[in-house]
Amino acid sequence: MDPKVLGDMDRKAKQILLNIYNTEGNNTLAKSLSELKDKANEMLKAMEDNKKPNIVKVEVVMKTRTKALLLTFNSKEVVIWVKDPINKHVFTKGFLKGAHIRERRFNLIVLQVPITFSPAEKEQLHKIEKANGLQKMAIIKARWIKPEERRHSGQTHAYAIISTSSAESANLLIRHGLYIHGARVRQSKQKQEPTQCMKCRQWGHFASECLAMMDTCGTCGQEHRTDMCRSREKIYCISYKGNAHMSWDRGCPKFAHRCATLDKRNLENEMLYFLMEQDWTLAMAKQNPTR
Repeated sequence: MDPKVLGDMDRKAKQILLNIYNTEGNNTLAKSLSELKDKANEMLKAMEDNKKPNIVKVEVVMKTRTKALLLTFNSKEVVIWVKDPINKHVFTKGFLKGAHIRERRFNLIVLQVPITFSPAEKEQLHKIEKANGLQKMAIIKARWIKPEERRHSGQTHAYAIISTSSAESANLLIRHGLYIHGARVRQSKQKQEPTQCMKCRQWGHFASECLAMMDTCGTCGQEHRTDMCRSREKIYCISYKGNAHMSWDRGCPKFAHRCATLDKRNLENEMLYFLMEQDWTLAMAKQNPTR
């Protein structure tokens, strides 16, 4: 296995993402990274617990685009210790009131889901967990990929994204299959994809960073927000510069080219499973995994 992939897996296992929800948190984000690192380590040093590892420290602090903090600890054992319910409460409260540890989500692209499925209903998610042998709360969220208003008349199935709380749950569904409303559906790991701005529809940045003065519609290409589009006939792709499809169409040749380029740089995109310590999760997508 590529050492870079294994290195990324080890690095992620040592990280915690902190969401911040209040004014005090915004003030904290104004502090330097070294100040944030020192504050976190002071809190960790003050925490008392019989199971506390011998060495507990934050080595790196980063600020994300979504105004969150990414903390990298000295070992994954420390992360497990910090995430213990009691320790998690003590650390987040002492480090920053209103902070919340956001668990990583493992997303699956699910094909041909019956539209009788209601992603927003928690009870239906629990039924999926039970039908597929998952623990309760293993599925965090589900949503349709395409807005329901864009469905064509008579459509009976659609694509969805299901988010699980652990790589183990996601990998079990990839390996053994997934049943929704009694139907066996196909699913695969969601790959990292090129970033497309929802404001200007260009690539490589988010709408929050966009310098464009006006919104560009992803459907017709005119200067208005995509959700405000009333065009029933005109379609236009900003990237492809043509009217063969919309800017958000996943069949766009420009999108396919960018995906292929990203896959070459990110080997995890070519892997069938989410990386775990088990050897069978290292299978490439074009190989048959060991069973």
